[in-house]
Amino acid sequence: SGKDTCLFHDKQETPGDDSVPNVLVVDDESLNLELMEAILSQLPVNVIKTSSGEEALSLIDRVHVDLVLLDVVMPGMDGYQVCRRLKSGERTRLIPVIMLTGLDELEAKIKGIEAGADDFIVKPPNHAELLARTRSLIKVKGLNDNLISIESVLFSLAGAVEAKDAYTQ
Repeated sequence: SGKDTCLFHDKQETPGDDSVPNVLVVDDESLNLELMEAILSQLPVNVIKTSSGEEALSLIDRVHVDLVLLDVVMPGMDGYQVCRRLKSGERTRLIPVIMLTGLDELEAKIKGIEAGADDFIVKPPNHAELLARTRSLIKVKGLNDNLISIESVLFSLAGAVEAKDAYTQ
């Protein structure tokens, strides 16, 4: 479409509310955005839609995202470039990415995996498969977030213990 859109589909919570996962759908075709939103409406998630890779990266800096559904072929920054940027960022590297494409070629899948994609689905997606993979990767993201929180607490406790010990001060 050439024009960026950023639309939030709320399920009683606002985007950024940690109680409901945020799924970012990135596709330059508005019909594909609508299809993904319709499929994902079966899950308790907030759907955030945008039509360009640049806008997706900008949004991820402002909104907590639990999963990215990313089209491969887009004008400007393609899905591979967006995925590479996400996976190279310290804050965004653990966000799961599902690459979506009409290209049913092994080479395209390999390129997606090399860019850091966590999964790869051919468009149009099988609804049950997309829902199952979405649920699974959101669960993985939640587990990773919990591990990071636990790690932070342990480092804080270790720091406090070291500060009280005369030998390690």
